[in-house]
Amino acid sequence: MNQYHILSASGGVDWNDQLADLHRQMTELSRSLQSQGLELRWVKVFVSDLANQQMSLHESPLFVEYISRVAHTVVEQPPLAAGVKIMLLAACACVANDCVQMESWRLSGADLSDGCHDSYNQAMLLFERYVASLERRGLSLCEHCLRTWIYVRDIDNNYAGMVRARNEVFARHGLTPSTHFIVSTGIGGATAVPGALVALDTLTADASTTHEVRFLEALDHLNRTHEYGVAFERGGLFRVGDEEFCLISGTASIDRGGRVLHEGDVLAQAARIRENIAALLADGGLTLADVCYYVVYVRDVSDRDAVCDYLRHNCADVPCVLVHAPVCRSNWLIEMECVARRRVSEQSR
Repeated sequence: MNQYHILSASGGVDWNDQLADLHRQMTELSRSLQSQGLELRWVKVFVSDLANQQMSLHESPLFVEYISRVAHTVVEQPPLAAGVKIMLLAACACVANDCVQMESWRLSGADLSDGCHDSYNQAMLLFERYVASLERRGLSLCEHCLRTWIYVRDIDNNYAGMVRARNEVFARHGLTPSTHFIVSTGIGGATAVPGALVALDTLTADASTTHEVRFLEALDHLNRTHEYGVAFERGGLFRVGDEEFCLISGTASIDRGGRVLHEGDVLAQAARIRENIAALLADGGLTLADVCYYVVYVRDVSDRDAVCDYLRHNCADVPCVLVHAPVCRSNWLIEMECVARRRVSEQSR
């Protein structure tokens, strides 16, 4: 079974000290994994100021000895633990169960010099590169892409262009409301390239692996996404080999008519999100007790303490990544995504 570990640097120290602290933690984790017959498979890195941190991150023993040796992605979404500049989300698995690949798609300065300056054209370029990579491997967007994360700089102004590009790409490849879309999170985030408005992460099923997918709905709680012009699935239950797990998209405080609930109240929105996630999980036969971890995105950094207190009281047994990242609607103050997994004893064989 896959494992997920969240590593947070100690606050109150400088950047290099935090890198050294995470290197120590990663060394301990690697030893523990080895004793269990597991390996690090991919790492997601959340940092506070990527433009100033990227070079020293890439030169650090943490990156050279661990992160660079596996699939990884780095995004500027500042951690909201006090004083913390960097957090890691690490996925671990037995090599025999390594059926899903994490990939990171980023724009370079050279891409922008070709006139690709708006979010529509940047998103189109990234999706076209991903689709071309799939086709080279004998895969398809429709059948093999399990999940995406799309990071949008200045999301209030650039989200619409990304959505238009995604809708066009999906329609071209047979992803429609009558077929299916893809589990996804579209959220505020940045790379180290100042003019890069869009970045993309993907999870892709291996070509040699038989996988089954059932997309999840909770129509008494949330509407279908295409009703307000976007193309993603709320969640999916995936069976890959002998693993069965659930991926829940970025979920906000919304009702079955697509309306924002509890405007201005971050705690009420958080409670509604967990209710919505519970309803989606129930459609796949899972509960909140099956959640492996949450990633929690908060729009206003001043809500940090209130959200931390909420998570302590309501998600105390589940690891959480809490970061500053505006959601795609300005009146959504918080968004959450998660991965859940059935216990082995409950899986059908």
